[in-house]
Amino acid sequence: MFSLSVSSNQLCGSIPLETMKCPYATIVDFSHNLFNGSITSQIGCVNDLSLSHNFLVGDIPFLLRIKLVLDRLDLSYNNLSGKVHKELASLSYINLSLQFL
Repeated sequence: MFSLSVSSNQLCGSIPLETMKCPYATIVDFSHNLFNGSITSQIGCVNDLSLSHNFLVGDIPFLLRIKLVLDRLDLSYNNLSGKVHKELASLSYINLSLQFL
């Protein structure tokens, strides 16, 4: 198991796609930064993904739900919108809390 955590670093811009495709990172934490843009549907072998407390926009990717290895997902406190796919209910943990301005 390999963890990649860059939380609480005031990183900005788009989330680097290369880090999401890392074949060995099973826990990825990009929370509490200044990332913006949309969320990619390519998450590699990530089992636990936290993108909370950023400035991400757009829809929750439809393909995100079919990754068999994904078990925990935290997208809380972003500016996401759109349909929440019912398949996300099969995850052992999911947080989609809204950001109130």
